[in-house]
Amino acid sequence: MSGGIAYIYNKNNNFNINFNREMVEIEKLDDSDIDKVKSLIEEHVEATDSNLGKQLLLNWSIESKKFLKVVPNEYKKIITLIDKKKAEGLNHEDALLAAFYERSAI
Repeated sequence: MSGGIAYIYNKNNNFNINFNREMVEIEKLDDSDIDKVKSLIEEHVEATDSNLGKQLLLNWSIESKKFLKVVPNEYKKIITLIDKKKAEGLNHEDALLAAFYERSAI
């Protein structure tokens, strides 16, 4: 993972790998994340005929609760800043540029 969000299937609720807690946060999925992960799994099943993917989708109401979201702290800061700029009335491109320049100035 480099600069983006990772979704981890934590099947046995024992997600315990070495990661730098100063650099990333582990979060539960919100409704938007759950929809995105389901869509990604559906695409994967369509492309690969994955048995695991099929099982996840078959029991989605249970399995969806077993996913975690890994977000780099700096990535989260920039996304939050972009959302703030959009709320101030900027379109996505202008919000992205404004957020980039604001973070660069820090």
